[in-house]
Parts: sequence; structure tokens; C-alpha cells
Amino acid sequence: MKSLSEPDAALELANTIQEALIEAAGTQSAALSLEKHAKAVRAEVFLQFSQGTIAEREAEARCHTRYQQIEREWIEAESAANLARAKADGLKIRWETWRTLQATRRAEMTLV
Repeated sequence: MKSLSEPDAALELANTIQEALIEAAGTQSAALSLEKHAKAVRAEVFLQFSQGTIAEREAEARCHTRYQQIEREWIEAESAANLARAKADGLKIRWETWRTLQATRRAEMTLV
């Protein structure tokens, strides 16, 4: 990325931030979808077990390979969402730092 002092660099950074925020929202939506799917699978597997206490049936459902696979995918999706959000937050920090430096520079100019 160009230095923010170059023409159109601030606009380029703003567009990059927007893209990163859209990506973060998409990854968060994917993680939420997998979470809901994992919970549905756990409930379905729970209902397949008719013997034992509720706690035992819940434990069986959580240990079921089908649920564990979806839970792993859900955790990976959450991790991707966290990383995408961190990237977007980092870009926003860069933007705010640039804005602060620009304001300081303008203030220094009025003092001269």
C-alpha cells in the first residue's frame, strides 16, 4: 500500500477497510451458521439415544463423531472470523492513526 501522504491513498485505505469489514461479517455469518448446525446435530443425536439419564444422553451426543466433526468446523470458522475481525480492526487503527497525524499536522501549521 502507498504512503497515506500520496493522493488517493486515504481513499484506497478506506476501501481496504470496507472490504475487510465485509469479509469479517461474512466469516462471522459462516461461523454462526455452523454453530446453529452443530446445535441441531447435537439435538438430533441426543434424541437418538433413548436410554439413560438426560446427562448421559447429552454426553453421548457430545461424544458422537458426527457432532464432533461439525463442532471442529464451527471452531475453525470462529477462528477465521476472529482473525478477519482482527485484520479489520488493525486497518481501522491505521486509519485513525493517520487521521490523528493529519489533525496534528494541521494544528502545527496554524501555530507557525
